[in-house]
Amino acid sequence: MLPRYVKIYRIGVETLSPLHIGGERGIRPATIDLKVYRRIELRSGTSVEIPIIPGSTMKGILRHTFEDLLRSYVLDRLGSWQKVLNVIGRSLGIAIAGYAQVVRGGNICEDIANYLLRDQQIYVELPDDKGAGGVQGLDIAQCIREGMEEVVKKLSREEHGDIAKRLSNCAEKIPQVASLNIVALYPFVCDPTSPLTADLPDTAFLDVVRDRGITFRLFLSMALGRKFLFLQEVCPVCMLFGAPGRLSPLMFEDLKPVGDLGILPVRTRIAVDRDTATAKYGKLFTLEYIPPGTRFEGEIRIVMGMINSILRDKVDEILKILLKSLSFRPIGGFKSVGMGSIKIDLEKEVLSTPSNPDKLSEDIRNIFNDVFEEISKEIKNDEKTNARIDLLKRKLSVIGFDEEDVKAVGEALKYIVDHQKELLENLLGRG
Repeated sequence: MLPRYVKIYRIGVETLSPLHIGGERGIRPATIDLKVYRRIELRSGTSVEIPIIPGSTMKGILRHTFEDLLRSYVLDRLGSWQKVLNVIGRSLGIAIAGYAQVVRGGNICEDIANYLLRDQQIYVELPDDKGAGGVQGLDIAQCIREGMEEVVKKLSREEHGDIAKRLSNCAEKIPQVASLNIVALYPFVCDPTSPLTADLPDTAFLDVVRDRGITFRLFLSMALGRKFLFLQEVCPVCMLFGAPGRLSPLMFEDLKPVGDLGILPVRTRIAVDRDTATAKYGKLFTLEYIPPGTRFEGEIRIVMGMINSILRDKVDEILKILLKSLSFRPIGGFKSVGMGSIKIDLEKEVLSTPSNPDKLSEDIRNIFNDVFEEISKEIKNDEKTNARIDLLKRKLSVIGFDEEDVKAVGEALKYIVDHQKELLENLLGRG
């Protein structure tokens, strides 16, 4: 039976402290420096301004929270930043090996360096791990290099000598380049702002070999555990919140106030001069805000058919966890001076505030242990895995790929899948 196509949740938000979400100036002349965001509606032929909480605000902060929780989950399961960096190195090595398998000729090291540098991202130091062994003090490039060298040794033992040699030539330069893109290369969670690692759909396999950039991106996405052939098309965050070129199944309606708010209160504020610690001349401004105790309501719609079967049954739990997180993450502006605190209810059920944020991490851990356990069982089933690879090979043959290219893609996918099995064993604490 097909899943119910659209699920609709009624969400309520109550402000616990003053709330300011800034927006464009209204249709009337502005007498306030910083006005709250309003939506203009036509009622009985008259334009009316309504203060709202934009759906984009809710979606953005929930997505960011989901990314943080999932990255924390991966770090917690792998055990340290050094192991995360080692996984990045091994995944890079496998992706480059797959690329070398299907791309004959040319300087693959130069190709990969160009793909990695295309993001033009500046390395930002990652936060410390819990206790010793954090990022500070680690030679990031060396940790990645060690991971790549493990792949070189493994391929040499498995009689892929030519591929191992080509990969070995990359093991000096590529880790240094990769250290500039650590967030974009984080395992299991993609960076949707990165043109290198933003997820590609399965249909992109029809351009494998023919488009070298797509070939490397596909293999890298699989090697990092974000994509599993014909099983999980994109990483969990992109599956629920979308990515460039991919529609999100979650649709957040603007939250509208219950009742007429009338004239909103205004605060007068002043910027402080950092040198003199006194009021800065010419920096007096007025700030409009929504008072505490104001209730907003709206809907979240989920197109269930756009979510894969592995995550579909977990959507309710994930959504509740993310909404609970707003107890610890104020929204809007001026959060550092106590504004933006809210409480949430879903379908009239008040979501209780956890005693501490670690409870949210524990809940996410329980959900994604189950998710990755299910994925692990699927790809460890050699019959199903080989059937997926054979299906892709047949599709490539039908659209005109020559026999040598089809065979090369199949070989590359086999050791990428072997790497995925090992990666999941590490994540689930069995490796």
